[in-house]
Amino acid sequence: MRPSPIPIRRRILYSLSILMLVSMVAEAGARLIWSDEDLVMNPTLTYLRDEPTLLWSMRPQVDIELDGFHLQTNSLGLRDHEIAQPKPEDRVRILSLGESTTWGHGVALEETYGKVLETLLSSGNEDFEVINAGVAGYTTWQSAVYLEERGLDLQPDVVMLYHLKNDSLPRGVIDENNFLYQVPYTDAETYRMRRPVRYLLSGLYRSHLYLRLRQAVLRLPSDLPDAATSRERHEPRMTPEERTEALWWIHKLCSERGIRLIVLFPTYHQHPGHDYVLRDFARLSDTPLIRLPERKAASGISNEAYYLDEVHPSAEGHALIAQWIHEALEAQGPGWWDASGD
Repeated sequence: MRPSPIPIRRRILYSLSILMLVSMVAEAGARLIWSDEDLVMNPTLTYLRDEPTLLWSMRPQVDIELDGFHLQTNSLGLRDHEIAQPKPEDRVRILSLGESTTWGHGVALEETYGKVLETLLSSGNEDFEVINAGVAGYTTWQSAVYLEERGLDLQPDVVMLYHLKNDSLPRGVIDENNFLYQVPYTDAETYRMRRPVRYLLSGLYRSHLYLRLRQAVLRLPSDLPDAATSRERHEPRMTPEERTEALWWIHKLCSERGIRLIVLFPTYHQHPGHDYVLRDFARLSDTPLIRLPERKAASGISNEAYYLDEVHPSAEGHALIAQWIHEALEAQGPGWWDASGD
């Protein structure tokens, strides 16, 4: 008597089980062979990791020397001390969102304007905490995504925003030799494409096997950045319309939860333009806008003393930014942080 054939449904189940087992063994082997640092796309940015909707974030528990300053991240992947959760009842918590200036390129954590501001504010009767949620290279859109996906969980009373230059940076290049070198979209467009598959991408970005395979593809022949097969993209990472949309998104998130929103107008050696976006948003939303360039001009400090380079303030520059923010906030009167008083 011939044995009964195995039902097709069971064959499929067996095949999937074997495939899953092989994948698990391969993933375990990949984790034994390669660390997170071994698998980064850019070996000079080992403190960053890929994120589906944020595009990238800092890895938790980093402790390295970087470009002449010390970089240490907490368990949440922020350049800050460990953050108490839930928030202590009597503490006023400010969530400071921004780019590499907020993050503190070239200066120690305690020298960043956020930490200096924390000290200035706490010299009174209130217990203030300023959380440094800045990330190098971030745009306004990335900070809006961070606020919705992670920042609100930190229970901020105030959100403080510092963004301008990265929004206007060019997107990158397209290389026809290597399909992974594709940066044709704005941050907002990339977010909208990735969000429906964010859970799948999150799993892939945590898989050492996938990241190793991606590295191999990226090492295939490529003529970047000078090849005739690559096309430079000069369009900005965010259009003015997308910047406006991100600002109103942040405003909505704050308004729904009774959070005070403060917008900082950044300072740079060479201003990137699009001033009207921040000005119009602040006027239409009745959001406080602290104009740092005007305060810098009034202070008389030289660019040599204020900047480390074309973008980033020195420790002295950070101290002045904190002082100007403090003065502007105090001028709003007692309880300026309480949005429910509006």
